[in-house]
Amino acid sequence: MDPALLTGLGAASAIFLTAIGSAIATSHAGIFALRGNSWMNFVPVVQAGVLSVYGIIIGCLLCFKLDSGKELSQVEGYRNLSAGLAVGLACWASGYGMMSFLQQINDGKAGVGDSKPGDGSSRTVSSDAAPEREPLLPPPQTGGQASPLFFKKFVLVMIFLESVGLYGLIVALFLVGK
Repeated sequence: MDPALLTGLGAASAIFLTAIGSAIATSHAGIFALRGNSWMNFVPVVQAGVLSVYGIIIGCLLCFKLDSGKELSQVEGYRNLSAGLAVGLACWASGYGMMSFLQQINDGKAGVGDSKPGDGSSRTVSSDAAPEREPLLPPPQTGGQASPLFFKKFVLVMIFLESVGLYGLIVALFLVGK
């Protein structure tokens, strides 16, 4: 196969696959941001958008290799295709993970309030009436301000989800730079 074609396919796959990951994460991050009362709720939108920047970086580096005028070998062509796929698939996986996490938050399946050990456990109140039970999980807060502890945990999870895409970028940079 033509090494220039493989390099072009690597650049295209880097852009396309990272854009998919960024788009699916941004769609759920946007819902989260619009439901909140603070500008800090837009942090996941920015984090999701960074995934596509990783693809642009590799895509541009691969395009510069095509424009350099230097003849590419077959091995370099395959390496460039692999670089595009590495960053693209890693960012797609990262975006899918962000989307799944944000979907749980948006659907109210993940608690927004602070939970402390011992809070929310099932207890029976002794009285003459029927026993009352407190739910195991606190009800999700809707429309209110999320606590600072929730936001710290939330951003930490989002950082670890985004790091998957960053690892793909690092591998792709090694492949392109070799």
